[in-house]
Order: sequence, then structure tokens, then C-alpha cells
Amino acid sequence: MKCSSCQFENPPSARFCGQCGRELEAEDKGLFTWLTTSAQPGLAGKAIIALKLIGAFYVSMMLLGVLLYGF
Repeated sequence: MKCSSCQFENPPSARFCGQCGRELEAEDKGLFTWLTTSAQPGLAGKAIIALKLIGAFYVSMMLLGVLLYGF
């Protein structure tokens, strides 16, 4: 993700520019980015990501069950 202020190329998960420190503008990056990013730093952020992934897996298995078995 490119900073609109200094044009520095930041990693996709960055919330702030690694060069000038400004907050990066949010873009719609889809479901994968929502699942794999968290605003919380450290262990709390990793726990939130894990819960999102578990929830997404659960929902996908429920939908698969409905499609295959009708329940």
C-alpha cells in the first residue's frame, strides 16, 4: 500500500506509513485482508485473527453442509 503523503510502499497490512508515520488510507481489500489483519498489537491481535479464521472456517463448513446435505 502506497502512502499518499510520501509515496513510500508499505506492506498491505500496515496501518501507518513506515517512512513518515502518517495513517494510511483504508482501501477495500476484501475478505482475506479482513481475516488476516487486526488493529490490536501483539498477542491480542494474533488472538483476534485466530478467532476470525476459526469463525470463517465454521461458517464455510456450515454452508457446505447445507449445500451437500440440506441441513
